[in-house]
Amino acid sequence: MSVTILEILVQRLRATADGYHAGAEEAPVAILWTDPDGVWTPVVVQLQGLMPELLMLGDYAPQERKGPVIWLKCAIAGTIKEVEIPKTVVPVLYLPGVARHHLRAADQCSPELQPLVELLYRGTIWTHPNGRDWTLEAFFQADEGLGLDVAGDEKTRDSLRAAITMLAKTPVDQLRNKGRLESADFDDIVVGDTPRDLLTWLGSPDTVRKEWGEERWHAFRSRCRDKYEFDPEKEPPLYAAERLGRREADAWRQLWGRFCEAPGLYSGVRVALDQAQPSDILALDPESWPAENEKQENELRTALSSLEQKAPHTARHELNHLEKEHAPRRSWVWAKLDEAPLSRSMAALHHWLRPPGRCPPVRPRTSWSPGMLNRDGRRTRRRWRPCGHFTAPKTYRPCMRPSAQSMPRGWRSSRVNTKRWWPRTVTSSRRARPQLKENACCSWTDCALMSARNSPSGWKKPTSPRFDRCASRRCLR
Repeated sequence: MSVTILEILVQRLRATADGYHAGAEEAPVAILWTDPDGVWTPVVVQLQGLMPELLMLGDYAPQERKGPVIWLKCAIAGTIKEVEIPKTVVPVLYLPGVARHHLRAADQCSPELQPLVELLYRGTIWTHPNGRDWTLEAFFQADEGLGLDVAGDEKTRDSLRAAITMLAKTPVDQLRNKGRLESADFDDIVVGDTPRDLLTWLGSPDTVRKEWGEERWHAFRSRCRDKYEFDPEKEPPLYAAERLGRREADAWRQLWGRFCEAPGLYSGVRVALDQAQPSDILALDPESWPAENEKQENELRTALSSLEQKAPHTARHELNHLEKEHAPRRSWVWAKLDEAPLSRSMAALHHWLRPPGRCPPVRPRTSWSPGMLNRDGRRTRRRWRPCGHFTAPKTYRPCMRPSAQSMPRGWRSSRVNTKRWWPRTVTSSRRARPQLKENACCSWTDCALMSARNSPSGWKKPTSPRFDRCASRRCLR
């Protein structure tokens, strides 16, 4: 099993105490860990759970094993009861904001640090083989550290420092298998799923910024600059929303596909796209903009309402034209959000409004079975209620009768009903199959067709609001 960076750091620190000659020198009383820039501070907090001998210079906080210089010297001397250091290890003093050369120049050292100068001689100091203080970049690259291949540019150094909290628990072999490590590799460890985070940020930028820490925010900015060529710190969210809607680059097209997979998870993106809609919408793909979908939905509602005063053959022709025009919207992301109800309902209506002789046979357990058309018919009526006085039956009432009359009279014969189409049950007892008579109806769709075919006055509206019974009282449900 691969060891983590924390475990290797513990090994390197404790091995420093073994670098003395037992026959000629005394064992060091402490190991000084200088860090002038304080870049190791996030790691030290995690290291204290693995190293009970690790103490930190800072404000007095004994529960955190942190305190001023005098407190540190008393702790390594064993005179403080709150701090217990095992006898088998050498205390390690982490000194953030202190450089090695500060302690070596005793006459120029600040008075609060002068008591530590004598520990340079009674103890030892953990430094790079070249004599300088250990930095994150040097520890990752040096053979005495991790021995990894890390790029030396400033961008990579910034990403490494921002990701060190999560990197500390990362297995070293996982990093070594990536080859040369650059800023994107460190950012991916912190961010993980950049498209998800970008869509989440677009939905609620202020809230997300407050919830994320500085490390994650830095990594997120770096990934956005590299992959999407914009900086969330400098550009407003509406700028990113407009680029998402335009989808002019491959990265933004992939991000749009991610949004279409689960638009309900990123509800705030819909509001951002609505606010970021550009003025040159005619030159762009209207699929990306919710306002354009709403506009076409209103146009369809107006067109359907105008069919009430037209002849059946004219209404059928215009409905076919409307179906061709609005059918693509059923594949838009706004249909998944239930914002294109009329376009979705047109599919069921268009199926029934085919010319006489072309109505498909009604076969149970197929994609256009009576049960499924019954469901679509109910949905059609529910979606078209906002049209005012216009309702679905007023449009397909004159068009359904020719299609019904073109079907054979025995289309619901007992031969069809003898097939095993009744739904199975999960109980142990078998559900009794209903005995359907000649020309019997088992759904509202059947009732509508049978009424249109057999009634002299044409289609009759079912009396029950749930469409459980037809005007001829032949429905079994």
